[in-house]
Amino acid sequence: MTTIYESESDLPEHLQALLDAARRHQHEWINNIEGDSLSSQHKQMTIFGPFGGPVRHGGRDQLVETQARARSQFKSGTGSVEFIRAIEAGDLAILVVAETARVMFEGRTEPHP
Repeated sequence: MTTIYESESDLPEHLQALLDAARRHQHEWINNIEGDSLSSQHKQMTIFGPFGGPVRHGGRDQLVETQARARSQFKSGTGSVEFIRAIEAGDLAILVVAETARVMFEGRTEPHP
């Protein structure tokens, strides 16, 4: 059975927790705060870098350094993760969100969208 959630207020607790984690991790990322975003991930994962370049595949331990290096380019920022829709089918959950941010990058004098 597939369930589609059109409103954040209708999300079950486990999907709300996932959305809350996405918001917390975005705040940590754009403010160069070392958080727990990788610790809660599966043993194997793929990261699509925010600056382009090759896609990184591997385990948590392999990607921690890559993620820290990319995150170090962010100095501070504000952002939002806007809920659009969630879809759940069996043990598969999909969150559809719109993520925006204004970030101060290393070497810049003004925030960048």
